[in-house]
Amino acid sequence: MTAHPLSPRSSNLPGSSITPTSSAQARFYASTITSWYLHTLDPHVPNRRNIECRLRHPVHVVTRRILYGHVDVDDADRTKRELELIFNNDDGSNAEDDNEVLSRRSMARMEAFLASCSVALREEDEKRMSNGSTNNSVGVGGGNSNSGAGNKLKSYRQIGHADLMHRLELHCRT
Repeated sequence: MTAHPLSPRSSNLPGSSITPTSSAQARFYASTITSWYLHTLDPHVPNRRNIECRLRHPVHVVTRRILYGHVDVDDADRTKRELELIFNNDDGSNAEDDNEVLSRRSMARMEAFLASCSVALREEDEKRMSNGSTNNSVGVGGGNSNSGAGNKLKSYRQIGHADLMHRLELHCRT
């Protein structure tokens, strides 16, 4: 007896291309972007602006790599270092093949993803500021904090690590 073409046991389900390997690749890309983003964001800038200024480029790079088949995570440490170098280069999107532009549909999906991340916090949460030098939801590195005794910059609440990681993993899988 054969399985119905759309039954859960069937291997030819529409969109059933998620294998354990591609799942691990999606998780790897999500983890790499999340750790880079959380270490380079500016806690003194609202979440929405950090998403726009800091997250757009890495998501664009990884989306293009996934769509054009440049997913090599055999040497994860080397791949992570290469990605972080590209993320740090604001013109990195031009450093890769110029023929690899995103279609309108892929670009719209990416923009929708970024919009969902920028509104992940309620508007009143984003407006509310803490007086401490630490971020309310994540630890931040990258030398962005001013530790002078006279300088008390206000920190904005940012998207949490787990939330961003989950959203990125889903974006990379689809």
